[in-house]
Amino acid sequence: MKSTFKILLLPLALLVLFTRCEKEEPNVKITDNNFLNALIEQGIDTNAYYLKLCGSGGGGYILGFTPDYVKAQEILKNYKLELVYKF
Repeated sequence: MKSTFKILLLPLALLVLFTRCEKEEPNVKITDNNFLNALIEQGIDTNAYYLKLCGSGGGGYILGFTPDYVKAQEILKNYKLELVYKF
């Protein structure tokens, strides 16, 4: 299962990176929320986790993927995480 997750993680990481690259202008952010932008950027920069903003309006959510849940948990220790599925 771990090799299957690695195959899944690459396209997800590329999707998050593409979203960041799409917003190259200095005044354009991934979201309108500076706090959320910082969390997304931290995950990309540390390669510890990848966050994808899903949904819109008041019903959105953040979906995260990580190759190392313990490492991501340590980095995000100040936030409530909910483990949905573990490979």
